[in-house]
Amino acid sequence: DIEEAEGLGAERVEEVIAEYELVCPECGAGLAGQAVEGFNLMFRTNIGPGTSSPGYLRPETAQGIFVEFPQLKEYARGQLPFGVTQIGRAYRNEISPRKSLLRVREFTQAELELFLDPEDDDGPDLDSVGDVVAPFYPVDAQEAADGEPREMTVREAHEEGVVADPWIAYYLGVATEWYERIGVDMDRFRYRQHLAGERAHYAADCWDAEADVSDPDEDADWIELAGF
Repeated sequence: DIEEAEGLGAERVEEVIAEYELVCPECGAGLAGQAVEGFNLMFRTNIGPGTSSPGYLRPETAQGIFVEFPQLKEYARGQLPFGVTQIGRAYRNEISPRKSLLRVREFTQAELELFLDPEDDDGPDLDSVGDVVAPFYPVDAQEAADGEPREMTVREAHEEGVVADPWIAYYLGVATEWYERIGVDMDRFRYRQHLAGERAHYAADCWDAEADVSDPDEDADWIELAGF
């Protein structure tokens, strides 16, 4: 029940284990005093002959877009905005693969990166998706004792500052229409805003499309479908 536990450093994790007297769920032995060590979720390999050099399989596909940005910019004739989409394999050194396809070590990702000049950008055509209704679960609702997702149009979410960036609002609207079209149960769907400790170091904001995959008589089990 500790907020943002996944973002705590090893030293703080050791303190929490001791403070709450956590024990092994299998044998009941106390875990206080046990060393907490980092675990690399990237697959390491060796590149080249002899002593070789260390290398890592990519944990996501986006870095290829950024590494090749100078060439991609030439393809776009040096003009912004332009977008790049790609699909490919990614690899994660999962500690415990489980839950069917949710925790696997090799999977396929599809990504879109849109590049624009924030000082010379007219923004997206929000009118095209402005009336799309979706459940938004912002940070303040998550932190409230009785907070729940709010059903709002994409236009309302942007105008009220729930989704501050117009491009994120636009793509949430586009995605909602797509999820509905392919048959996702929108009664078991939401957009959840990342808490401050969850966001990647490069992200000013992030929203996950999530679906509840639990059985009707069980507690909700929300899984991430995509990140915005």
